[in-house]
Amino acid sequence: MAPPHAPKAQIPATFQGPLQVIAAGLPRCATSTLKEVFEDHLAIGPCMHMNRCLPHPATMKLVHDALREPDTAKRRAILYKLFDGYAATADFPGHLFIEDLIDMYPKAKVVLNVRKGGAADWEASMKTTIAPFMSWQYRVACWWSVPDWWHYQTEMAWVDDVKKRFGVDHFWDAAAYDAHNEWVKRERADSAVA
Repeated sequence: MAPPHAPKAQIPATFQGPLQVIAAGLPRCATSTLKEVFEDHLAIGPCMHMNRCLPHPATMKLVHDALREPDTAKRRAILYKLFDGYAATADFPGHLFIEDLIDMYPKAKVVLNVRKGGAADWEASMKTTIAPFMSWQYRVACWWSVPDWWHYQTEMAWVDDVKKRFGVDHFWDAAAYDAHNEWVKRERADSAVA
């Protein structure tokens, strides 16, 4: 029997320039593939991604604090810390801060990555992979893991954000997918005119 696949080592977050690429699509929209393409095939890296956040409580706390910060200048100060050293972002937490990131990094290319099967396929994927992090079982498990505790708190802040921004009850609703993608298109068009 072959040994289990070892995860690939992360590129150190030592990029010395501003963010170059913002993948604005939601999680479960080929974000791991995009990270690999950016880093391994286009030499645009390192790329911020959920797998760079979850193992690190301090990083998860920055995400949570930025989500809960209503003051734009203070939130962006947190985001500059969070994305310092990265050339690209795909997946969590970048998708939570598209408006800020487009304004903070006006020369960055914005890519709206989508799910091939559309909103219904995306919702089904979210329900089996990410929605379980909202369960009471996960909440109980979080008491023994600091990174997971901050992850859960961040998921709760994400729920609050989609309720306020899109009027949906859960971040995994198909309506959130469509609303997010349309919002990104409008946001990008507005920033291109400004």
